[in-house]
Amino acid sequence: TFQMVHFLSGRRMPIFTNSFPIAEHLLKHSKNTVMLSGGTIYREQNIILSPFENDVTRNFYARRMFMGAQGLGPLGLMEGDPLLI
Repeated sequence: TFQMVHFLSGRRMPIFTNSFPIAEHLLKHSKNTVMLSGGTIYREQNIILSPFENDVTRNFYARRMFMGAQGLGPLGLMEGDPLLI
C-alpha cells in the first residue's frame, strides 16, 4: 500500500491508516488530514495494531479502501505474516 502514498500526496482528503510510514510521509508531503489507528507499533511490519476487539476503527466508514497483501489466489488474499492475518 505504500505505493499509493505518492498518488495520495497530491490529493486533499482525510486518510485513515494503520501504517506508520504512510502517515509520516503524508504528514511531511501533503495537505491531507491523516488519522492513525491507536495501538502498538510493530517495527518489523511498520504497522499499528490495537490489542482491543472494540477499537476506534469501528467508528469509521470509507467509500474506498486500499490494502496490501503478499498474494492473491482462488481463496482470496494471502499473507505470510500471522500478525497481519
